Amino acid sequence: MVDVGRGQLLDIVPGRSSTEPMVWLANKGKPWCDQVRFASLDLSGPYRKVFKLMTPGAVQVADPFHLVKVRHEAPCIRRRVRDPPLRAVAAVR
Repeated sequence: MVDVGRGQLLDIVPGRSSTEPMVWLANKGKPWCDQVRFASLDLSGPYRKVFKLMTPGAVQVADPFHLVKVRHEAPCIRRRVRDPPLRAVAAVR
């Protein structure tokens, strides 16, 4: 969690689910959460859920790193869908 306006690291919240950040924000309290105006995140489902529930007044925006990453990967994904392999690929168990 980072205060982007002040450029200050607030905390490193472990895990990749919505549970840990939701607990972290709950511990900060509703008055603190109500002051959050923007939430910059990777727009994954669990994180969107956290900020929607805990900071409903905040505008969610995608962070620049993940925007560039998605933009860079999109042509590769389209190419795989458009041009599937010429031979079947067996799944290995």
